[in-house]
Amino acid sequence: MLLGKTVYVGLDDQGDEESITTYAYNARGRMTMAEIDQDADLSADVTTEYLYDDDGLRIRQETDDGQDQTTRDSLWDKQNATGYAQVVEETLDDGGGPEVERQYTVGLDVIAQAVATAISSLAAEEPAVFLYDEHGSVRQLADRLGAAVTAAYNNVAQQYALEKIDYEAYGESVNAAIETAITALLYSGEFTDSTVGMQYLRARWYNESTGRFVSLDSYAGSVQVPTTLQQFLYGLSDPIRHTDPSGNLPPLVLGILGYISSVIANYLIGKTVEATVNLALTGSVTGVAWFSKWDILSLVPGSAITAGGRAVVHASLSAAQATAKLLHAIAGVAHPVGRAAQYAGPVATWFTRTFVTASDNAWVLTTKTGQTVRMSEKGFRHVIEHVPAYVPRALYNPARHSLWPALTTPDDVARYFEEFVSSIDYVIQSGKLVTAELSNGIKVGAYFNYKGKVHTFFPISGDGVVMLQEAANAML
Repeated sequence: MLLGKTVYVGLDDQGDEESITTYAYNARGRMTMAEIDQDADLSADVTTEYLYDDDGLRIRQETDDGQDQTTRDSLWDKQNATGYAQVVEETLDDGGGPEVERQYTVGLDVIAQAVATAISSLAAEEPAVFLYDEHGSVRQLADRLGAAVTAAYNNVAQQYALEKIDYEAYGESVNAAIETAITALLYSGEFTDSTVGMQYLRARWYNESTGRFVSLDSYAGSVQVPTTLQQFLYGLSDPIRHTDPSGNLPPLVLGILGYISSVIANYLIGKTVEATVNLALTGSVTGVAWFSKWDILSLVPGSAITAGGRAVVHASLSAAQATAKLLHAIAGVAHPVGRAAQYAGPVATWFTRTFVTASDNAWVLTTKTGQTVRMSEKGFRHVIEHVPAYVPRALYNPARHSLWPALTTPDDVARYFEEFVSSIDYVIQSGKLVTAELSNGIKVGAYFNYKGKVHTFFPISGDGVVMLQEAANAML
């Protein structure tokens, strides 16, 4: 015996205990033995021992009541639609060799049982269907005709029907004895052991008379839900709304707690990374947005994925600003931080007034083949992201962006685009890169959609053209 405890129950009129039960547990907290002294004479009247498999499921029960010795083996289905391991067959050996005692049919729940011994109106091995209440407790069994099965077990007449079994909130029966019930599946549809008078709930044993488990929950608890800190409670001390089929904290509550912890961890990790990057690149954390649109990523389960995504986003944005300063220092141009937001609107307005026709709501041009090309005001906003004065937006993705020569203006870009379109002598395909070399030697490219509308227009190479990724790599 690795661990154990002794429970003293009741006092008679002389002040002596009425019964004494000693329990033993293994290192995993599973009950391995119960010695029951029914008259408190310090001599065990019943001894029962339990054996578990590698998954912690009870597979054997050996009972000695001083007269008879029995061995009951349980066969488990660990992969079924209920979500929990379920017993599908029990064999009993009372000295004459093991024989099948009960068989269970399992679907979305335990559907029926078949008992080797005739029960009342049921013939031997005739299945009886479980009928559950809304809490999931078995209230009655029905035969194939739908009639209630009464409890005449082992030919011992009992005058109550299983449908009349009522339970208190924590599962103790108020009008029937579990020793003579025609099924072991009772409160919450789980197995009740009549020898020790407790329910076996896989990870732990539950005492219905006290409303407590007899061993600790493996989950240490959370201060966000104080009731979880009491590790012996059944159903968070709310058995009307919760059950404990696994013997541990209810899965829904555990999942909610895990999700809350994940969100908090995601947020803290993301902000820590962002602050670290800002401190390394700018010398301060004043640029950290403690609450921003990116914080919604914290709601995505999986702290590793979310925190990693946040780290990449924040690091990329911070590194982009630092790269912009270095690139413009190399080019001899003052870094225009904040100017994009200031001038993007006026430039777009200038573009609309200068080039856009009201009928098309776009600047309409024609290629050498007669194909119509359109550039909208939104498209031009993408275009000017490659103009040095608007570099902060272009640097959001350095691997895909380039800059026009330092003194290029939006008006220059518009003229370059007009020259580019007039030089196209083949049919433009949607989503395909179209390239050409301008008269000033700059190679340019553009992407069009299926309607001939340009998405963006950018420099590829030429005198003064800055490829951001190459410049960034050169500085590393």
